[in-house]
Order: sequence, then C-alpha cells, then structure tokens
Amino acid sequence: MRFIWVLAFVAFCWAQDNNPIADPSAIIIQKNARFTILTDRMVRMEWSPTGVFEDAATTVVLNRRTTVPSFKKTQSFSSLSITTNYLSIQYTSTGSVPFSGNNLIISLTVGSNVVVWTPDSVDSGNFYGTVRTLDGVNGTLNLDCRTNPNAEQLYCAYGLVSELGWTLVDDSESALFDSNDYQWILPRNTTDQYDWYFLGYARDHKSALADFTKIAGKIPIPPRYAFGVFFSRWWAYSDYDTRQIVTEYEQHQTPLDVVVTDMDWHITFYKEADQGVVDQAGQTIGWTGYTWDTHLFPYPEQYTSWCKQKGLKNTVNIHPASGVQPWEEEYPPMATAMGIDPATQIYVPFDINNSTFAFNFLDIVMQPVLDKGIDFFWLDWQQWTNGNPNPTIMLNYVFFTNPQRVGSDNRGMILHRWGGLGNHRYQMGFSGDVVPSWESLDFQPYFTLTAANVLYGYWSHDIGGHTEPCPAELYTRWVQWGVWSPVFRTHCTKDPDNDRRIWIYPLENFQIMRDAIALRSQMVPYIYNHAKVAYDTGVSLVHPLFYDWPEEAEAYESRFSQFMFGSDILVSPITEPVDEWTQMTTKYTFIPEGTWIQWATGSAYTGPMTIEKEYTLHETPVFVKAGAVIPMLPSSKPLTGSAKEAYTSLLLTIFPYKTASGSTTLYEDDGETDDYQNGVYAETTITYTPLSNTRMQVVVNPLQGQIFSSTRTYEFSFVGVMPANSVTLNGVSLTYVSQRGSETSGWTYDGSTLTITAWTLTPQSVSSTLTLLVDLPSGQDLSLGALSGYTGCIARLQLAKQAYDNEWGTGVYNEDVYTMLTLGESGERIDYEISTAWDEYNSLITDLPTAIDEIRALAGVLDEHAYQKILSWLMTCSA
Repeated sequence: MRFIWVLAFVAFCWAQDNNPIADPSAIIIQKNARFTILTDRMVRMEWSPTGVFEDAATTVVLNRRTTVPSFKKTQSFSSLSITTNYLSIQYTSTGSVPFSGNNLIISLTVGSNVVVWTPDSVDSGNFYGTVRTLDGVNGTLNLDCRTNPNAEQLYCAYGLVSELGWTLVDDSESALFDSNDYQWILPRNTTDQYDWYFLGYARDHKSALADFTKIAGKIPIPPRYAFGVFFSRWWAYSDYDTRQIVTEYEQHQTPLDVVVTDMDWHITFYKEADQGVVDQAGQTIGWTGYTWDTHLFPYPEQYTSWCKQKGLKNTVNIHPASGVQPWEEEYPPMATAMGIDPATQIYVPFDINNSTFAFNFLDIVMQPVLDKGIDFFWLDWQQWTNGNPNPTIMLNYVFFTNPQRVGSDNRGMILHRWGGLGNHRYQMGFSGDVVPSWESLDFQPYFTLTAANVLYGYWSHDIGGHTEPCPAELYTRWVQWGVWSPVFRTHCTKDPDNDRRIWIYPLENFQIMRDAIALRSQMVPYIYNHAKVAYDTGVSLVHPLFYDWPEEAEAYESRFSQFMFGSDILVSPITEPVDEWTQMTTKYTFIPEGTWIQWATGSAYTGPMTIEKEYTLHETPVFVKAGAVIPMLPSSKPLTGSAKEAYTSLLLTIFPYKTASGSTTLYEDDGETDDYQNGVYAETTITYTPLSNTRMQVVVNPLQGQIFSSTRTYEFSFVGVMPANSVTLNGVSLTYVSQRGSETSGWTYDGSTLTITAWTLTPQSVSSTLTLLVDLPSGQDLSLGALSGYTGCIARLQLAKQAYDNEWGTGVYNEDVYTMLTLGESGERIDYEISTAWDEYNSLITDLPTAIDEIRALAGVLDEHAYQKILSWLMTCSA
C-alpha cells in the first residue's frame, strides 16, 4: 500500500506570483502519465487512469510556473527518458498500470554513489519533519510517520531532506483550491490519481528547502514583537492581577513583550463542568467562550490600552469546538447569520470548513474581541482530527489570513498546533502540554530542528513544561534553552503550586534566568535578520548543522544534541542535571570547520573537532563564529515592549580572533505589516575587519531601502581583547572612562569579560557611513587569539568564593584562600586601572594552580560537597 503523507491546507497568495499551471515547455505527457520538470532536481509525476490531469492549485502546492531548467527527453510510443543536470528518469508506459517499480526509475548521484529510486523505494534515511502536538508527552515522541501508530491523527510529515539524497511528497489526496481572490477549498473529483513530487537534491539540503518554497510558498516573517518575551500561565487572572504581574516584571528588571491570557478571560462554568455538565455541542461547558468575563475584566478596552501604553501586545486563548453557544454576547447576530432563530437558543455548530460559518465567525464573533485590543489569538484546538482539510490547518488558515481577507495589511500571527505539511505559512506553532522532565527538555531542541525540515521554523514551547511544577534546576536549564529557541514563552497548567515566574524560584536560579531572558530580549535584531533569511531561503533560524556542513559526518550525528541558531551561533544546550558532587554537567559538542568562540568563557576552538567540557548551572555552551558581528539591542533599551520597536539604538557585539573577519546585514521593516513582501524594507551592511594585529575596523555602511528611523545611536563591543590604545569614530577620538556615566560618547573596558565597549549617544544618520577604529597595544593584540578562557575562569572564581562564603562557621577562613580571592577580583582591578590588564591576565594563568592547591589543602576541613564542587570548578575553567 502506498504511504500517503498527511497533507495540509495551504492557501493565500503571499504577495508573490503563484500560478498552478506549469510552463508548457516543462511538461511531457506519456500516455496516462505526465511529468513536469519544475527544477533540475524536482519533478512532478502524475498518473491518471483517464489521462486527464489536475492543473488546479492544491492544498500543498500553489505554484508550478517555475523557471524551466535545461533537460533532454527521448520519447517513443512506449517509453520516455528525461535527463536533467542531476536526474535521469526512465519510464515505460504500460497503459492502465500505475507507477510502480517495474515502470519508473530515477537515478541521481549522492556523493560518489549512483542512487536508484523506484516507487517501491522506502525513504529509510529521512531526517523527519514534525507532528501536530506534544500534548501529554513525557520525553520523546516517535517522529517516524511509518512506525508511529498515531501518525494520521498527528498529521505526521516526513522531512523534505533525507540521508538517501531523495524524498517524495505525495500530493494525491489533498484538496484543491478555487480561483477566488480569497481561495477556498474544493474536493478532488477522483481518488485514483497519482500526484507526486520527487526531490533529488543529494546533500544539497538548503537548495531542497529553497526550491520547495518556490512551489509551496515562502515562510512568512512573523511580527517583530513575537521574538520578544511572552508571559503565560493558565490562571484566573483579573485586570488587576495582570497589571500586578507586569509590575513584577518591571520590579525584577525582567523584559516583557507579550501578555498571554489563558481561557479565564471569557465566561467559564468550572462549577458546572466539575459536575459533568456539557454544552449543546457535547463539550465540557465553558471550555469554549468568546465573551469577556466582566467579573475579572470589567473594562477590557481599558485593560488592553494600559498594556499598549507599556508597549505590550495581548493575546487570549480560545477553544472553539463548541461553536457559538446561546450565552455568548454575539450569539444573536451569529445565529441569525447562520439561519438559526436566536429565540430557539439552539447553538451554532462549529464548522470551519464551511466558508459561511468561517467568515461569519470571524466577522461577528471574533472581530469584537480584536476591537477590544487583542492583537492575535492563541488557538487551542484539542478535539477531532478528521476532515480534509483537517480542522487544525483550517483554523490556522482562516485566522492567519483573516487580516488580508478583510483588506488589512497587518501581518498574520497565531499560536496553534501543526496542521500538516504546508503549515509553514501559518505560524507560530504551539507545541502543547508536555510533562516537565529532563527527558522532555532533552527532546525539545531536536523536535524543534526537525521541524525546519518541513519549513516549520517557529515552534513555541511551554518553557518549563506544562502539567506540573518544574524543579528549579530543570526550569533554569529550560529557560537557558528557551533563549535559543524560536519563541520564548513560559507557561504552565492551572495549579496553585505551578508557576513560571522566575522570581519565585531561589535567588541563584532567578538571577541566572533573568540574565538569560535579558540576553534573549537583546537578541531580537539578530533573530529578526534570520527571519528574513528564512523567508528568502527556506532555512529556519533553528536548524541542524548538516544544512551548513553537508559533507561532515559529525554534522549529522550532532543533530540530536546541538543546532545552529542562525548562521553565526552554534548552541549545545544542557539537558541533564548537574552532578551531585561537582555541580557540573558534562557535554560533548561537535565544533564544525572554522574557529568558534565560546561566548561565556572566551575559549576558542578550531574545528572540525569534538570537545568534552563541564558546565556549571550558570553556563550554556554557546559558540560564535570568530569575527562574527552580532546585531543586538543595547542593555539600556526599554524593559517592556522593546521587541516591536524600530532600531533607534543598536549594539554590535564582535568576536575578534586573529585574522578572522565578519559581516552582517541588518534587516529592518515596519515589524507589523506585509509591506516587506513588496520590497518595503531596509538593509544595512556592517563589516568587521582586522586591518592588522593591532588595528580593528568596523564599518556601518549607508542603509539601502526604506528608512524606518533616520538616525540611531550605536554601541560597539569587542569581546575577548586587551584594552585599546585608542578608539576613533569617523576620525574623532573617543575618550576612555573607567565607569560609564552620562557621556554622549566614549569607550570603556570590562575587566571580567575583557571587552572593549565604545558608544555614541549622538544620533547618527543611517544614510551615512560610520567607521570605528580600535588600536591595540603591540604584543597584547589580535595575534594572541583567544585569551585562554579568562572570562570563564573569572566567573568560576566568583562562584567559588560564594560557595566558600557559605561554609562560614565551619572552620574555614579567608586567610586559607587568599590566592583564590585575589584572582577572583582581577576583573575589578582592571576596571579601576586598565593598565594592569595584561599583568592580571598572566597572573591568572600562573597563579590559578596555587588557588587550586589552596582548596586541596582544605580536604577534610571543607564540607565534602563544597570541597568537590569548588575544586572541580577551578580545575576545569580552562585558563
């Protein structure tokens, strides 16, 4: 039996020319078969018992009018041979016999081998795609669509890339589109046709993804605010409660961009539901709702207006399976529109595949919710999965494209589960209610990057898990992974003991998590750059290393435990608890070709190689390409609502290493409309060049395109270098200050991270060139390479002091560890007197063994746990 991919509904023409009718010169008909050469590595193959073929757009493929590649064909009455630059297709026509291993063969070269595919071939090397949800999962979920018994209900989709070098997309059973401006679905007239797409890209995985977007549509850019920080919890929060939550974020200096209100925003009937009462649809009463509960939100517009003044966006949760019940505020007009007399109090059944219901539902029921200040909806469909198209993808379609249906240029935005292949057009994803466990955390990064194989690059996970309280260490690691996930959204179920506010956790965990979230908030420009990359190329922000290093075996093996975060950052998240004695976790990380700087420690590694390192709870293995320029928001940005704002201030973080250079292209648009699809955006090229061992140069080139902010201020940070001799901006010398104050321009130095930071608070025209030159002292320059993990050692020494201090009263004294204490203050001494930096750096290298010996001498004096962890921290700090 042929394996049928679970296909999804894909519609709406994304400001791009979609034509489902292929160029006639790309088409070859051989009796009951039709071949369409879409690219030199992608071909559509159809077989019809009647010889009549389908030219309408389907719910997976909208466009077949691609540029026709060069190919040769040899055709006779009973045979056909097609050759492109990459594929050789041999077909023997046998009248009424469909495609089979006896009549269709495709050959291609993968590496040094010739691979032969027939319809009987099994894609045993597929890198997998994704599934509808992780609801109820504790640990892993089988992503193999052939062996997962729930594959059909999960809308399981295989990836578009495979170790075998080919994949097959079966589009035979998907619905069709009508030709209206706002397209709606039509059923196929026959079910015995074959409609296949063969992708034979060998190891050129990026081209496979890019070419598939040519026929199935691009990955849209989400609104910029979606890459900020979400707060969410299922709880009966009121207007007052939510304002208090926002105030707590401000009091705890924690960034925030989106406030999520779970289902208690609307009328609920928990008391009746606990007694087993169901509504007219047979669903738990009160689970569905669209009418504000004015006991909790007496004036919804004023509540959302207050949030908007803070720069925050708002979303609410809906479970629409019960349709529209008689108690809803908008029931009378909705019932009337659907031909139901409101006096009967008969509910309006949910039927999202019915365009009359769908449009009335959006216009009559949901629009008033938006009018009260809600920015987008969190759809939470958990009921039946049958239908073609299925209700998940249909909800995604009608809600995501609703702004365009009503003539708005606002960007589509939803949170919802995956509805099948093609759902990459309707993002972001909501992965569901997982059980908090180390096994669940370990699976999430892998689950996220496999989704990139089907273009679904914006999974939003319940950070910390959902179903029960999350222990402090586990939650801390989950937050650290969340920083490098596509969407940062904490959430949990309704339970007095279940809460994801980071400040209710122990102080150490809170501080680690707050620093991590602050970094995430600053990373918005880098993330948004790669949202544009995904739109242009089909390569998602979070993706496996083998996209970039397809000939490297370890790039494939590493996909289970690490990933690329854009083009310049490699992340190897910690997903296991620390050792009881050392309070560290061991992690293996594959370092690909080139030199990579570990962000937190300053250590450099030149690949390809695999490293084994131990990490404290404070540390996450994040590696940056040597010479990379990372565009960020400065730490001085607003605490709330900064993600959505234009870049009036920018921090450029640079990772120098010997002769390595780098560049970035800063992408900007208005952040909220679809105008970017029509070329309304801006790009600014920024380069870093080591002109010599003693001189570094950064050039910010004039902006090209639409101007969204005519001026901006800049900060430039150079990580892991000695103090400068001089810093100039456009030929003007900047003044060094030991502690940054109100100066409009200048430079300073952080002795703990060996970082030069220069800045100008005088707005600079984005239409002009900005050149920063940094001169380093000879002998203390770029020829040194990375500075032996100094930053990591300083941090470890400070941790060691805290642990040592906590042993006060047990017979330990500062006099016994003077070297450790002295080395731990190296950064502060440099801050006060930068001329000591070189000596302090060398002292750390030479004196660290003495500090280690001081701790060894306290064996039997220090508590055994304290002794083991302090000693382990110092011995593995890489100085």
